[in-house]
Amino acid sequence: DKVLAALQSVAGIVERRHTLPILANVLLRKTGPAVQLTTSDLEIQIRTTAQLDGDDGSFATTFAVQTGIGTLPIVYFGTEAQKQKYLPKLASGQWIGCFGLTEPDSGSDPSSMRTTARRDASGAWVLNGAKMWITNAPIADLAVIWAKAEDGIRGFIVERGTKGFETPEIERKFSLRASSTGAIFLQDVVVPEENLLPGVAGLK
Repeated sequence: DKVLAALQSVAGIVERRHTLPILANVLLRKTGPAVQLTTSDLEIQIRTTAQLDGDDGSFATTFAVQTGIGTLPIVYFGTEAQKQKYLPKLASGQWIGCFGLTEPDSGSDPSSMRTTARRDASGAWVLNGAKMWITNAPIADLAVIWAKAEDGIRGFIVERGTKGFETPEIERKFSLRASSTGAIFLQDVVVPEENLLPGVAGLK
C-alpha cells in the first residue's frame, strides 16, 4: 500500500505540473542573449537528480528530463525569442518538455536516424518519422525533436496540438512505472521556421 501511494503521489505531482523548479531561478535570471548555465548551476541539477533517484527513480527520471535534455537544447541552441517564450514555462513546471532522439530501429545512434525534415513550398519544415522510449512524451507540452535534413541533423521545437504529432504511452513497463514513457509519431508535422533551433547542426 505504501508503494502504491508513493507512485500515485509522484504521478499526481507531475500531472498537476507541480514539478520542483530547481533551475527556475537560474533559467529565468539568465534568459537573454548571453544565457549560459555555469558549472555550478549544472552541478545543482545533477546533485538534485541524484538525491531524487535515491528516493524514487521514476520521479528522478522525469525531473532529469525536465531540467536537462528537455530544456537545455533551447538554452544553448535556441533564439532569444524561443528562450523568452519557452524557458519560463519549462523552468516553472507550467509546461513539461521531452527530448525526441531514440528511434524504434536505430536506438540513440544519430547516424542511423530515420526521422526526416524537409522544407515545403512555404519555407516551413515538414517532419516525418517515429521516436521510441521517450520520457515525458505522453504528458509533454513540447518536444525537442531531432531529424535529418539536407544539411545534417537539426533540432525542432514541436508543441502539443500540432497536427500529425502523436505521443501514445508505453504501458506495462517492468520498471520506472510512475515515470511517463511513450512513443512519438510524426506524420507530415509542419513546423514553422521560428521553431528550428538555429544554434546546432548535428549532434556532438
